[in-house]
Amino acid sequence: MDFWCLIKDWQTGIVGLLAVVVAAAALFWDRKDRRDTWLSKNQAARAQMPDALAELSQYLSGVMAYLRGKAEELPEPRREAIKVLNKTIEFTDPETASNISKLIINYQVHVSRMYKSEAMFDRNEHVYDISLISAYISRLFEFSRGIIKHVPDMKLEAREVINGLQQNIELYMYKPGDAEFDGVVEIIKRRHSDPA
Repeated sequence: MDFWCLIKDWQTGIVGLLAVVVAAAALFWDRKDRRDTWLSKNQAARAQMPDALAELSQYLSGVMAYLRGKAEELPEPRREAIKVLNKTIEFTDPETASNISKLIINYQVHVSRMYKSEAMFDRNEHVYDISLISAYISRLFEFSRGIIKHVPDMKLEAREVINGLQQNIELYMYKPGDAEFDGVVEIIKRRHSDPA
């Protein structure tokens, strides 16, 4: 039996094997192309994230100024920043996406309370909402700048939310025992715990 007879007898098998190799190569390149596209979209979404988070932080400071009587009007909600964050969710890992989602949900609750039914909630609840959103923003800033690869999905600790409160008071003026914010700190301690 010579080489050509062997090929003739096994041509169907050889063609089938070649088809499998070509299909595997096509799948590999398709996956690589999809991965490259996903990475590009991830980087594009992440590139916009620091500006969106900064815009939300500025908005929260404006709301805090309003609640403290230092501004006459509430600032407008930041819908464009939320759109950027929504887009970012599509292209991040599940844990980071969960943190972004929690930020957006708490922001939407805040806006609903602040603009539709301000009188129904006391000032401490509004300040708590601002502190909570600020804590999520702080968690996400390092990710947005590419310093860390993902943000673990863990419950916020009281110290993180208190830091969020401090971020929205002029130059970290809050000190423990500050009567203006004692009610907010009590809410934070009741709803969040610090690790033992």
